[in-house]
Formats: sequence, C-alpha cells, structure tokens
Amino acid sequence: VWPVQTTWPDGRQLAVVQNLARNFGLAQGDAPATAPAVSDEDVEAAIRSASGIFRVWTNRGWIDDARQWIARAHPLANHARIAFESWDQPTDDLALRCIPAGMPEAMLNPFPIEFTEQHGDIVLHIEEWDNVRTIHMDAGSIGSDAAPGPLGYSVGRWDGNTLVVNTNRIDYPYLDDRGTPQSEAVEIVERFTLGEDETRLDWSATVFDPETFTEPIAMPELHWEWVPGEQLRTFNCTVPDN
Repeated sequence: VWPVQTTWPDGRQLAVVQNLARNFGLAQGDAPATAPAVSDEDVEAAIRSASGIFRVWTNRGWIDDARQWIARAHPLANHARIAFESWDQPTDDLALRCIPAGMPEAMLNPFPIEFTEQHGDIVLHIEEWDNVRTIHMDAGSIGSDAAPGPLGYSVGRWDGNTLVVNTNRIDYPYLDDRGTPQSEAVEIVERFTLGEDETRLDWSATVFDPETFTEPIAMPELHWEWVPGEQLRTFNCTVPDN
C-alpha cells in the first residue's frame, strides 16, 4: 500500500521512504532507525490536550483490508479500463518521484494522523507525504472559486459524534497506488466516527465518479486508536541520483 522500497529497471534498489526502509532493514547505512522514545511528559501533555477528535491518531488494522481492496477489480467504464491496463509502475507511479498522494489515496496509509482546529475549520495533518487537508466547517462554503488540487476542497459537518466530509475539486489522476484512474468529476464522502470512550476513530468513505466508474466505490473501512504521546514525524522520501 505504500512503497518502502522498489526496484528500478536497471536493477537498482531504491528506498523510497528512508526511515521506514531502515526500520525494515532494507536501507543501507548505519544501524536501523528507531522511533524516538515517548517520555512521560509527552504522554501527560497529550492527555491534557486531547479533546474529542482533536489529537494524534495511530493507524491500526489497515493492512489486510486495504491491500485486499486495492487488489480488487473496480467497476470501470471501458475507457477507464484501458487506462488502468496501460498503467506502468516504473514510469507512472508518482510515489517513485516523491510526488505526494492526492485524495482518496492519501488516506490509505499506515502513518499517524492528527486533527487540529484553526479559525473554526478542522485541519487534518497526515504524516505520509506531510499532507495537510483543510476541512471547511462553514455550511455555505462550497469551494466554487477554489482551484482544483490533489487533496481537493473539503467541507465538513458534525452528525452526532461523526465528522462527515464532502470533498470535490480533486485534481489527482489515481484512485489508488495501483493506477486505477479517476476524473476531475470525482467526489468523496467520508465519515470519521469517534468512539464513545474517545480512544478509537473509525473511517469509511464512498467515491462517486460517474465518468470513470459504473457505480460508487466503497473504500476499505479503516480505524485509528489513540496512543497518548504519539507524534507525527517528518516524512522522508528520496529519489536516486541520475
């Protein structure tokens, strides 16, 4: 689901994400990197600052469901099927050029995420690719004047303990890291549901793109858990020298 290491056509091994590759013993260099120890002070500070959805969340239980979903055959229109079958990872995989993932692929990753509040809006920080999504909480904010971008334009609302997010104006060519195409007509509806004891956050999403798919696409259901003291780290992506 995420490229720790890949092999180029000339046989070179590329550790795309250096810190993860070292953790798995794949990168050359000194001893494997380890995550910094979490101090008691960090844990206490996290407990004091946590409020509802606003905290750092650690991804759990994503690998099997996400991989099975990515391997699934999606209901593609004929032209989209041709585009999918012509996708070539060594030349078309944007991650190999350290180009950050856009929506909805940006959500399919094993890294921590963090929600913060800013001027009445919600900001979602994603460790993978150092992505930052702004979720506009003004019901009248439809983003008609916003320029399309890889992460799109998101508008949120609360439905009880669930944050419902509608995202459109997405300028990113792929649904996933397997080359499944999507058009700029794509729209995504996400639901982030906070557990009663506020230690678990469940996520589900549906993708609507009638120009590409013959029916809506249900994303894999993922969840995060609250681990006090967890912190987001800088995402280290490198490409080889020519």
